[in-house]
Amino acid sequence: MKSRNEVIDIIRAFGIILVVIGHSTYNLFVSRFTYLFHLPLFFVLSGYLYQESSSLKPWEYIGLRMKSYLKVYVVYNTIFVIFHNVFLQLHLFTGVTLGFNDIIIGLLNSLFFTTIEPFSGALWFMPVLLVSLIFFNFIYYVTNSMQEYRELKRGLIILIITIVGIYLNQNNLSFGLHYQTVLVVLPYLYIGQLVRKNGLEKLKGSKICALGIVIITLIALYLIPGRVELSQNLLWKFYLFYPLATGMIYVTYVIAMMIHQHTKKMAELFKYIGRKTIPIMGLHFFCFKLFDFFVIHLVTRNYDILPRLTVSYPEFWPVYTIIGVIGSLTIILLIEGIKKMHKEHKWRNILEKILIST
Repeated sequence: MKSRNEVIDIIRAFGIILVVIGHSTYNLFVSRFTYLFHLPLFFVLSGYLYQESSSLKPWEYIGLRMKSYLKVYVVYNTIFVIFHNVFLQLHLFTGVTLGFNDIIIGLLNSLFFTTIEPFSGALWFMPVLLVSLIFFNFIYYVTNSMQEYRELKRGLIILIITIVGIYLNQNNLSFGLHYQTVLVVLPYLYIGQLVRKNGLEKLKGSKICALGIVIITLIALYLIPGRVELSQNLLWKFYLFYPLATGMIYVTYVIAMMIHQHTKKMAELFKYIGRKTIPIMGLHFFCFKLFDFFVIHLVTRNYDILPRLTVSYPEFWPVYTIIGVIGSLTIILLIEGIKKMHKEHKWRNILEKILIST
């Protein structure tokens, strides 16, 4: 079995941390910076992890991807649907009480990647990523028979599709479940695949180049208004979005390499976070509001802002970032611990000790 690429895990950790930051702040500059490249980063990673051999069995690939992504979406949305009324009574968000039929409908909607649950909001990108990978795999399937200039032709096909996507984006033309986003993110999947083919280890990590990219990006964000928000058809200036987002992904790679090579303890932490990106994605909204609940009830007493999403005190976004990541990891550790105890029958031993002691 091929070992995990630890640098990829560290990069993935940066990606999920940027997502959590973006969801916890109303600071326009910080938000614009994180939204510029946090989702493109995940598409590049998905492209890097894509195996070209999957295009030989496209229907099998669709089945495997559907099973994987749908399972995650259904699990998290089911939890939030079942506890919807509890969260509503705690005033963690505003809405209506769900009856039995509403709950059943909410559970069934999960099978189609749709939901009205506020805490499931961060999962909107999962069906987009799924369809993007299926579309990408289909392009490879179609071009497998092309012997001459195969990669060039693939690149041209993706370029044409991307131009169509930019047109739809600029004219605010949307498909259901944000599927128009699929067309504008395909280049990032292709970039990731090209890096895989040429070898990640061959990608030079220049600190000077990375610093230059950061400076140019910050200046551009400061001088040129607009923002990237793929779920809302906001692409800023597309001729800036693609090069700057790609550049910042390269910067993330350089930083990840530095951490991997020089700071062992920090590398272990980031690797662990990177391996738990899906739980963090699924749980950080809930962790935000759980933190708000305790802060407001125990300290501020400002109950009116408790239902505000995604956070009640956006000026404290660094705190929410820590809560979103660490809180999600804590919940997962508790669940894993309970599963382990159940598997090893430790509950029975604990119960026997309690009964004996009484």
